[in-house]
Amino acid sequence: MSETSSQMNAICSQILTRNDLQVDHLLLQQLLEQDIVTRIMLDDNHTVVRIYSKEQIYLSDITPILYDFDFVIIDEVTYIIEENGKTIHVCRFNLTSGDTKKLTQAKNNIESVISDALLGRIFSQCRIFSLVYLQNLSIRQVTLLRAIIEYINQAVPSINYETILQTLTTYDELSHLFLHYFSTKFDPKIEARKKKLEELELLIEEAIKTVPKIMDDRILKLTYALLRALSRTNYFLNKETISFKIDMIRFSENLKGMQPRIESFVYHPDFSGLHLRMSRISRGGLRWSERHDDYRAEIKSLMITQEGKNSIIIPDGAKGGFVINKDKSEISKAYFSEVYSAFINALLDLVDNRKENVIVRDKRIIAYDDDDAYFVVAADKGTASMSDVANAIAIDRGFWLKDAFASGGSRGYGHKELGITAKGSLISTERFFIEKEIDFTKESITVVGIGSMNGDVFGNGMLASKEFKLLGALSH
Repeated sequence: MSETSSQMNAICSQILTRNDLQVDHLLLQQLLEQDIVTRIMLDDNHTVVRIYSKEQIYLSDITPILYDFDFVIIDEVTYIIEENGKTIHVCRFNLTSGDTKKLTQAKNNIESVISDALLGRIFSQCRIFSLVYLQNLSIRQVTLLRAIIEYINQAVPSINYETILQTLTTYDELSHLFLHYFSTKFDPKIEARKKKLEELELLIEEAIKTVPKIMDDRILKLTYALLRALSRTNYFLNKETISFKIDMIRFSENLKGMQPRIESFVYHPDFSGLHLRMSRISRGGLRWSERHDDYRAEIKSLMITQEGKNSIIIPDGAKGGFVINKDKSEISKAYFSEVYSAFINALLDLVDNRKENVIVRDKRIIAYDDDDAYFVVAADKGTASMSDVANAIAIDRGFWLKDAFASGGSRGYGHKELGITAKGSLISTERFFIEKEIDFTKESITVVGIGSMNGDVFGNGMLASKEFKLLGALSH
């Protein structure tokens, strides 16, 4: 050991044990590969958490994570070990013992979550970490619960994120039942699925009956209703993103206002988004939203508008969008493309493919809806240059629409430049003028509009005829 390490160990001799100062070969190997390794030691009297790292970690980074597990910290000591010429920083925490049986069962998951949180691989703070300890959840299950909370928070604006989180962590056994129900419903390896789901439904419904608080009761029922309305998920494809499709005919009774018929939700610790469709044959663009608190409300409003616009083009309207959990100044073009690509892939995981006019579906996807192979997207705010990226993904995946998946791009039409939407709007009104015996391309008509001259629909429409006399326009 170095002189500094010897001095440190001398100072700490009253509180450090032989185990504190030893690093076994396996731990050293893990540390070389992972940068941070967490070890938990249990006995009847107390619990010790040791965090080994190549670089110094500050207590302000560690203690919030431990508090999220509901651990009570008695004391802490930080020291350095020199091993094989390597400097290892160690933080040791003495905790109250808690439930030793649960700690023993969840030990591996707790160690993994603490290390990953400190490494920045997952969210650094999350109250659901307490369920890792109480219910032995994996980080994958924690991420799924966060996805469910995020969706309910967006779909039901009257309930905030923290309230949903508080309810699901308070009723940890019910939350575990919800996850078990989800796995039973969608895990492709499950046998006797229907019977097991019926048994779980009885357990969940009986458990909810015992909940005394009205708000907790509402949130738990909403969560249960959402799980029952889910028709597909990519969860068992083991990707970083988690996406699920919702049969809104079953779930919309829990929501207010006009709702889509089919909804897809995508969650990742770095971004989240959704896609809303009024039917299986729908069209609409994907946008980069900056409304983190209510992006679903924004996308739903645009979908309703799209529904009206598409009434004479394609049966129904659609709209999608996503938010990125970073400051805009930190988002590079390459990073944005990475997020957009992950979003597109997660959406395509939830639809079918078609080969030689036969529906093809990944065997790991358990579907509770009908065949669903028609899925298209378009450019929108913030994604104008992404059509080629989307089409490349479709081609790479062998998706049957190939470069017709995303409209626009280098091989498609620039609808703004060509004024396609504006021309379609004018054609739709031409019948009215024919009945009035007016040819508005040759005869002057007055126009009052909603929009601005730099908008593609209104602006391009006004350029379609030199005879238009614009009296006024209401712009944004």
